[in-house]
Amino acid sequence: MPTTTVTTWPQFKAAFTSAEGTESDPHIIEIMADLNCNDEPLTGGLNAGNYYKVINGNYHKIDNLSTQTVVNAVLLQGRYVTYNKCNFVNMLRNENYAFFGGAYSSYTQYFNDCTIQGKGYEIAVSGVFRRCVITWDSARTYAGHLNGCYCYYCYLTLNYKRDSAANYDIYLLQNCFVKGKIEGANGNTSGWHLFGSASNSCINIDTNLNYPLGISGQTSASQITVAYNANKMIGTIDDQSVLKIVSVTDAQMRDAAYLASIGLNIIV
Repeated sequence: MPTTTVTTWPQFKAAFTSAEGTESDPHIIEIMADLNCNDEPLTGGLNAGNYYKVINGNYHKIDNLSTQTVVNAVLLQGRYVTYNKCNFVNMLRNENYAFFGGAYSSYTQYFNDCTIQGKGYEIAVSGVFRRCVITWDSARTYAGHLNGCYCYYCYLTLNYKRDSAANYDIYLLQNCFVKGKIEGANGNTSGWHLFGSASNSCINIDTNLNYPLGISGQTSASQITVAYNANKMIGTIDDQSVLKIVSVTDAQMRDAAYLASIGLNIIV
């Protein structure tokens, strides 16, 4: 398999956009030092095209992923891209475009054991996050920062002002913990569904928004257990206990034994 070792951001950009990698023989990019994107700020999106890329971050930081000018495009584009153990820190952009994504919403990128921290619009057009820590603030009034994303075993901190758009804040949660603060904007008093579907997850969000449709977009109750903190989500929330989505107090949210007793798969 073709392998490229990089220690600087310009080297990473060259490797990422190179015409290397196939489905059976992906291009491996090994990051061997912290990268500072300010060394060569983006003036356009980087396109991996349809080439297969696996980026091994080796827990190094990718600092300051942002734009030098207005860039009306996804920043790190690619149809077959996987990030392993990459720490994206201090990401920032104001445009209504995601940081990660393919040319079409069906082109999914994958993130394993990554840290993602920043402020902006969507994180990814379509993404699968496994064992990731995500801390995200909105750069503008918007929900749906993870609308096209699947989160497994993730720890999420989300802070933003939400409009009334009919989109999920997060598409899927499995074995996740979500905290932070959601406020209404422009007179908006209601959220849509906080997530499309979820199982074995805790919602510890501070918000006074109402959820007249419920916090979940699910329609069946198969193996679903979600606990949300009713002392923090103080708006009117439609009862979805039939979906095994239950309200708990702040004290109960902090009590692992109690959460296990109501069906969450949690170590006591």
